[in-house]
Amino acid sequence: MKRRAILALLAPALLLGACKENEKFTLPTIVTGKVTYEDGSPVEGAELRFSGSKRLSLSLTTVFDETVYTDASGRYSVSHVVPKECDFVEIAMSEGSSWEPNPVYGHIIYLSIEGVYRVGGIRTIPYPSYGKTTTVDYQLRKR
Repeated sequence: MKRRAILALLAPALLLGACKENEKFTLPTIVTGKVTYEDGSPVEGAELRFSGSKRLSLSLTTVFDETVYTDASGRYSVSHVVPKECDFVEIAMSEGSSWEPNPVYGHIIYLSIEGVYRVGGIRTIPYPSYGKTTTVDYQLRKR
């Protein structure tokens, strides 16, 4: 009798939790941020890739891949509904090549994690952040 009473109380909470979990795959995951040089000036035209991958034994296969560029104020925003089959979602900036106009080439890429800049261009978006907005800022420093 007590078990049924407890289950009756817990059932709505479990159902609500399952509904919220499924929302992660119907709401867009949004990544926004700003790219600046070390002196704080904005970087226009920096390329960022927002992608999701699925693990296949020892390799990964791309599920989605979007490219976005920073505007004149150094800001970017990208949005995608993450498919359920994604195991990894990340935003990445790379140095690129020297033979095309590229504001990033010749700089070290720093990524802001909790307000502290650290070397690195790839930020994995954690599973609990799917269906939400995440801010990822970058800073470019001369080599």
